[in-house]
Amino acid sequence: MAFIWGFAKEYGSWVWSKMMAADETNSHAIHRTAHGPNLPPRSSGISEGITEIQSDDDSDRGEKGVTEAETEGKPAGDVPRSVPNATPVKDPRLKLGPRQIRVLSIETAPENENSTNGPIRCTLETVDLDDWTPFYRQFSQVFELWKSLFLKFFDWRMISIAYRCKVRDGHTGLATMPIKDLWKLIVNEIYLLSKAKFNVSAMEDIHVLEPRWNWGDYIALSYVWGDSNDREKILVDGHEVSVTKSLFHALQRLSRSFEIRERHFKVWVDAVCINQDDLEERAREVQKMHMIYSGALAVRAWVGLPPPASDTMAFSTARTWLDEVREINPFETTVSLVPNLEVARSLGTLAYAILFQTYWSRVWIVQEVSLASSLLFWYGDWSFTETDLMRLIHLFHHSGLLLTYPDIFGSAISDKVFQLEANRIFARLSHLRLSNKFLDISDTLNLKGILDLAKSAKATDPRDNVYGLLALLPKAVSAEIHPNYSAGFDVWDAYTSFSKACFVGEGNLNILARVRMYHSDGHNLPSWAFDLSSNNQSLSSTTHAHNTKHDANKNWDKQATLTFSDDNRIMFCEGVFVDSIMTLGASRQLKDGQNLWLPTEPEVEPSTVDTGPYLVPVNETSKLALARVLCHDSNYKFSDGPSLLDVPWIQERQLAPAEYQKIIFATINQDMHRNNEARRWSTFIATTTLYFVFRLLLYANAAFPIHGVALRHYFDSTEEYCPDIETYIEIGYKAFEITYDTRLCTTKEGLIGTAPKDARLGDKIAVLAGCDMPALLRPKGEHYEYIGACFIEGLMKGEAVASVARGDVSAEIISIC
Repeated sequence: MAFIWGFAKEYGSWVWSKMMAADETNSHAIHRTAHGPNLPPRSSGISEGITEIQSDDDSDRGEKGVTEAETEGKPAGDVPRSVPNATPVKDPRLKLGPRQIRVLSIETAPENENSTNGPIRCTLETVDLDDWTPFYRQFSQVFELWKSLFLKFFDWRMISIAYRCKVRDGHTGLATMPIKDLWKLIVNEIYLLSKAKFNVSAMEDIHVLEPRWNWGDYIALSYVWGDSNDREKILVDGHEVSVTKSLFHALQRLSRSFEIRERHFKVWVDAVCINQDDLEERAREVQKMHMIYSGALAVRAWVGLPPPASDTMAFSTARTWLDEVREINPFETTVSLVPNLEVARSLGTLAYAILFQTYWSRVWIVQEVSLASSLLFWYGDWSFTETDLMRLIHLFHHSGLLLTYPDIFGSAISDKVFQLEANRIFARLSHLRLSNKFLDISDTLNLKGILDLAKSAKATDPRDNVYGLLALLPKAVSAEIHPNYSAGFDVWDAYTSFSKACFVGEGNLNILARVRMYHSDGHNLPSWAFDLSSNNQSLSSTTHAHNTKHDANKNWDKQATLTFSDDNRIMFCEGVFVDSIMTLGASRQLKDGQNLWLPTEPEVEPSTVDTGPYLVPVNETSKLALARVLCHDSNYKFSDGPSLLDVPWIQERQLAPAEYQKIIFATINQDMHRNNEARRWSTFIATTTLYFVFRLLLYANAAFPIHGVALRHYFDSTEEYCPDIETYIEIGYKAFEITYDTRLCTTKEGLIGTAPKDARLGDKIAVLAGCDMPALLRPKGEHYEYIGACFIEGLMKGEAVASVARGDVSAEIISIC
């Protein structure tokens, strides 16, 4: 119990105060909602609220439907939210109510787990999510109040079971008990369940779980659509329905599962439970994804079917090892826990087989995984928890396993490619699942994080790069988005509307300043709109630097007063032009897979500039300004601690050789540079992100003039060893993220900063109402093109707004096309 209340205090004072303040008032609220007249009316049945909506024009649509023709010739891959399949067997003219869904009841397969003979038989019905059992109706009122405090820490099923156990033990008056006392009672029961190794992901462990609704309970399926030309037949209410083979295999797995055989759960599967041929229904139902996946008892994620030639012995060995280390924190899994090469290779075989499935790249799985209260991944008949997968990825990416046991993958894949893919999946799982432990996912993921997820995912219908993340968006933003699958509303319309919704819903343009935008070829987007296309890296955002709050619009109304042209092509906002770009530093740009170096502008001939070894004095004010630019912090002072300028300028020839670097890098991952050799600056730089900072920024700009003095002269440290490992690792990360997509610049007014790589000499710098970073704008006819945000030291603390107040410059309505 001390842990629970201690957690609340540590997690945030607001949580603690809400818990204490709610102690008395919420207990009365529970009593009223559980027993009083405000109780929501009981549904009279699953057909309540169903109405006829189909017009005569739509009655002869036929089986094929409009979207099948639209998708001819398109590549396969995504789940069927935007791909046609046979319509639900129930009359598609029946409109689902706001709290109604269709669910499948799957006929159980023969007891032989390996049997795949015989057709899959299902029945389809419409159910009401308000048709609660009396127990769950009462319990849900209690749970909703708890969840409003901070409870997603425990799986709701554990609380439900504990609550039921107390009822069976003879405890009465639970609904009127003060919430703190009730919470203590339930948490103690949860503690006992946990000590008994209660596994909330395994249905076999749950013996007292009862249905929440009078019609039963349901789980939801997460899967990849697969090749739309490779299909199988299933029987729904006695009628043949064509589904992709990927879904067919998932349904086979479900029919053999404990969830269906023993618990008889119903299943929500979008391909069958949503009429894919009815564009209006698809648009409505996609807005229910949050309700469906978060309300499901559990989510089963079908990753794929192992090929016939799979090494099942290796899978078995890996599964045994994962079971043996289950009690160990996945982030503390080390290579010492792997006993021999055979186990290492088995783990590699399993990791390669699972992590390179197309499942992980689909946009829809992002919200499905994040919203699940309980999640299991199925790979054929093998089951893995999210912890299993995070442990596996951590083992390969952080523990040095690939250096201890080289050539685990043989010729199948390079270690580097594997680590990149594993890290991408690891970031998704840890971000989505850990964010979901405490609060509603839409309250924990900011817009920048959601855009990061969107840009790395794929969808057959690119409009689903927006609609597939609807449940994750902040509520104010999602309220502005209205899914539209009609032929007259193309992908560019969807992306433009989404971008507008972000700005209007957030009430500011800060997200625009935190995303680097590179529009794909052939796009039809305004310069201010986000391109969510997955065929290129159309968006880029960073973690450290772009999460920093700035104050370029300080003392200006933080709420942007935005208006848009009727066709959503032009955005109008209040702003003030304050400066323009005078010089630009050298920068590397990736184009068509090739590294291209953008020279300094105007070009500086290095041979004409003294860059050492003898340093010239630099102005301390200029040095502080440069230090602030390189960490994107206008409040930084030298007394706060070291900056990038405190790193010695190591000549390129002095850096550790590549092979030596690889060895040291493995050592670093284990001991964080505790030995002296790893702390030597020439080695430390070569084995951290500082290496890329020197390569991409410093060496290329050694001669770049900062207030008349070459950049090289601002680095005057002569230390031999790194004095503070963690601090300088953080400095390296932050500097790399800042400089990766920017280039140094100076302005006409003599200020120093960073600008987007696409910046040009003469581009105008403006401060916009509702945006906390200056914007770089380029004239385009009578409007302006948005190039990106910039960090200009001297404009980050409201200086432009102060100039307006003094009358030095005037604010105006700026039109951005």
